[in-house]
Amino acid sequence: MAKNLFNNYLSSLSVEHESQDSPDNMFEQTDSTNLFDSEQENASTPMPRNNASPSRNVSAPKNNPKSNTDMQSNEKQQKAIITKDMVITGSVEVITDMEIHGVVHGNVTSQGNLLITGIVEGDIVTKGATIVASKMQANISANDYIDIHEDCEITGDLSANNISVNGSVKGNLNASGHIALKEKSMVLGDLQTGSLEIRKGAVINGKIAFTPTN
Repeated sequence: MAKNLFNNYLSSLSVEHESQDSPDNMFEQTDSTNLFDSEQENASTPMPRNNASPSRNVSAPKNNPKSNTDMQSNEKQQKAIITKDMVITGSVEVITDMEIHGVVHGNVTSQGNLLITGIVEGDIVTKGATIVASKMQANISANDYIDIHEDCEITGDLSANNISVNGSVKGNLNASGHIALKEKSMVLGDLQTGSLEIRKGAVINGKIAFTPTN
């Protein structure tokens, strides 16, 4: 009986050992371990990212329209020029400075300053006038100044704030500010002014009247 009990004990140990080392149990354990490891790798592996930057619509820079101030500045920088070989019949009116080296048969109006070396037969209205080596018949009215250079012969009346003469003028001079008659000046006409300067050599044939200045 003792022998039978011993054999049964050995038999139970053999069965228990076989159940632990059976190929089925090893396969299932190995398979479950690999599946777990695979899930861990998939979870830890970062998903690829699209590094391409999003497209942007880039528009060309727009040209800012010029303001009225810029346009007025450009206009002031411009200058009208009548060249020496030009002859104009009719009135001339500009909003800029102007140079007249040719001939104008008509009135001239300029909102800027005038430089005249040519001939004008008509009335002149301007901001300021400089007459150089010119012979003309014209009444000249300027808001600021009239400057008659040497070798000029002007037939007409002159009116401005300040008048300077170093040539010949046949007409009346009216200056609210100052009249300067230089060495080579000759005036055949009346003078009306706030102040008068007469240099040696100047010739005057006319009346002189002084008006009070502010």
